[in-house]
Amino acid sequence: AGSTIAATVTVPITGIATAAVKTAADFESAMSQVAATMGKTQQDVKDMGLTDLAKQMGATTAFSATEAADGINILAMAGLTAQEIGDGLGTVLNLAAAGAIDMGSAASYVIGAVKGFGDEVANASKYADLMAKGATLANTDVASLGEAISYSAATAAGYSQNVDSMTLSLLRMAEQNVTGQTAATSLNRAMADLYTPTAEAQKALDQLGISAYNADGSARDFNAVVDELSASFKGMSEAEANALKNTIFTTNGLNAFNKMTASASERVEELRAGLEDTGGSAALQAATQLDNLNGQLTLLKSATEGILITIGDKLMPFVKDAVSWIQKAADFINGLSDAQVENMLKWAGIAAAIGPGIMVFGKVVSTI
Repeated sequence: AGSTIAATVTVPITGIATAAVKTAADFESAMSQVAATMGKTQQDVKDMGLTDLAKQMGATTAFSATEAADGINILAMAGLTAQEIGDGLGTVLNLAAAGAIDMGSAASYVIGAVKGFGDEVANASKYADLMAKGATLANTDVASLGEAISYSAATAAGYSQNVDSMTLSLLRMAEQNVTGQTAATSLNRAMADLYTPTAEAQKALDQLGISAYNADGSARDFNAVVDELSASFKGMSEAEANALKNTIFTTNGLNAFNKMTASASERVEELRAGLEDTGGSAALQAATQLDNLNGQLTLLKSATEGILITIGDKLMPFVKDAVSWIQKAADFINGLSDAQVENMLKWAGIAAAIGPGIMVFGKVVSTI
């Protein structure tokens, strides 16, 4: 009976306890890293609600609690406060799931865009939604568009452009296979060429009757300026138009202008219309990614980890006590003299030899 119970009850319970302690220990280690990054203690992090936040995200998203803790650490490394982390973590996880990208990249894109436009992290979902929805509209993906938006954000904000208009510009370039940091570099240069033109470029723009500013000195929408400038070249010879373009733009700026104006106006309007309703796109796409058997198994795995962490948290104090006693024993042994250690080894050798000796004696007796 004892053997049967040991095999069917004791062993499985021991296995669950072992897995629970290991899972809880990994989670505790991840939260310790968060505390170290923020210059706080583990108790401080717990009091801030970040420990519960990681567990909640682990139970409700495609990521485990330990992975959510890693996401919290990434946001903490970006200098976000506990409140900002609470505001932005769900958005980062949704974007990572929607675009099948790692959390570090998702956090970099979202926070880069938020900071570039001088916005609050509480509005982070707006930027993530544009990245997610925009990737479905043009020849690009979440990672490439997210990278381009984050790299262009500060420049666009500097010229009073909003994120919707900037995203439209990037999608127009994506239609011509210019994406990611390359698109951002070209777009930044094109904006600089039009909003801060050289003296020669300004003369060319005046000749064409194009201004990047309103009468009150405020910056006009970049896409509108580009479209008007493109229209002003109609009726000119190719040589004359190219000469003016090269006077107005630098090499990278001209590349952006040419790519943006390559698509038909009808296509540009389709892209513009597609960006008008992006609310909740990242969360919706993240949910869609989980709407299958593998997705459900992922959620089950995350939920199971939550259960193991709960069990492990209760067992951890006992394990820590046991480890403490073992450490004390190890310290005691390390403090023994060489003579004491040699005696221990002799007695250990004798003890080790008793079993095999008895077995040999028994074999001899049986043989005789």
